[in-house]
Amino acid sequence: MPFLLLNDDVLSSILSFVSPSDAFAVAATAKRVHYIAIRRALSSASLETPAQVKAFNSYILADAEYRPACIRALTLSAWAFRDVNLRKDYSAVPHLVAVLASAHGLRCLSLPDIETVLQNNPQIWNAITGLSNLIELHLRDAGPLAVSLVHNLGRGLVNLSVSSAENIRTALIPSLIPALTRQQDLRSLKASAVFFYPDVMEDPSMVHSALQSLEVYDCLYLSNIVSRTFPNIQTLRAIRPLPHAIVTVDRPGWGPASWKHLERLYIQEPADFTLWKASCLVRWLIFTNKGGVSDASLVEMVGGTLPVILTMTVTQTMLISWMSLMNVNSRLRCLQLTLLSTTGFDDHNGITNLSGWMASLPPILYSSALVMIRIYIVGHFPRQMAESEDDVLERLAVPIANAIPTLRYLCLGAGPGIAWDSDADPAEPNFMGRIVWWKVFDEDGRRCLRPISSEVWFRALAHIDSAEFEFDLVFDGVSLSPECSYATVTNIIPEVGEMWRLL
Repeated sequence: MPFLLLNDDVLSSILSFVSPSDAFAVAATAKRVHYIAIRRALSSASLETPAQVKAFNSYILADAEYRPACIRALTLSAWAFRDVNLRKDYSAVPHLVAVLASAHGLRCLSLPDIETVLQNNPQIWNAITGLSNLIELHLRDAGPLAVSLVHNLGRGLVNLSVSSAENIRTALIPSLIPALTRQQDLRSLKASAVFFYPDVMEDPSMVHSALQSLEVYDCLYLSNIVSRTFPNIQTLRAIRPLPHAIVTVDRPGWGPASWKHLERLYIQEPADFTLWKASCLVRWLIFTNKGGVSDASLVEMVGGTLPVILTMTVTQTMLISWMSLMNVNSRLRCLQLTLLSTTGFDDHNGITNLSGWMASLPPILYSSALVMIRIYIVGHFPRQMAESEDDVLERLAVPIANAIPTLRYLCLGAGPGIAWDSDADPAEPNFMGRIVWWKVFDEDGRRCLRPISSEVWFRALAHIDSAEFEFDLVFDGVSLSPECSYATVTNIIPEVGEMWRLL
């Protein structure tokens, strides 16, 4: 059937798979698909400069009956209020207000310089608070007015991100928690350099049971208050608390130990953990510190959270007591390491300690119950004549597979470095180099390696990261029950015994 003869629903479904810019091109091809393609083209807009904001406003209001209703997501970059000389230019704000006032279907909004914009253009306050369908809001360079704006929003926010302006002292910003009173459907909260102390500590409206993901960076907060306010979070990133910023309140049932569903915990510095005093079960523990972590802090953190999956970066000079690490956590099933060269990423003389490091670790892991290991080796190391990268990786893989009887999946990567993307998940860094995945199995009394695809690897990892894995007694022929029993866990951390029984 010819494309133009398809009904509107089919055309709309097809166009949903193309980018907004491509949809604009389709809109120009025929009157038959113009309005359907325009709806897709205007569904998401990203504006970079004041000129783009003004031009977008003119285009939208040229067909005020149809075009404003098409907008679903609107993002303004940090340069949207800067002129060509990078000086502040807020001449486009009235145009933005006009767009927001007519975009009643807008669901996602991201704005920079929000505090200054609110100070100089009060009309934008009504434009934002009037967005009845808004479910996602990102406010950058916020201050007291921005926090007040959040407090006056209608119900319905699902995702909220607030970061304070550099020229505003964090302590001068009102606490963010009381501003969330109406947002009982909030699922994700990201806050940077804001204050987290609730004004009324016993107010039940301060409890947000629906919140599942919390990210706090450079914030002033009470760890116990935060854990009480957000009792059901599943993902926590508590990064870089300000000096002396975290205080605890000695009340029964308060504090990180009260979390029952924490699946991922991201830790950057040991101080982040020791100040939080986390002692709850965590499925996946991720250290985001690129320089590694000390031995004592590592053992304390792993022993306090008993992760099933542990992801971390280590350097070859770190004296990690792997035996202690295994002894404090019998739940550990997957170990993901990024091994950094001590002489830098551009060391062409080879990684001097690699052979010793690789020789010492596998024997220690012999008594563990690890079923999956991933090691990324960052740096340049010598290889033998006519030896390919895959040959080098397999040469390193064989002793690991032979040393750990329970191992079923192995991944090794070697390359010059990692692209540390701020938006990337530290649990899966963007590794630049050759990566090989293997299935490890026993055949005729010997250990064998069979290459597998990355898809097979990540399916296995997803299962280990699932709640169902907690109840598995066998994984690819490996018995999981003796080391992962209720008794073992409660002996290590008695406080989580009741929680473990309920899992």
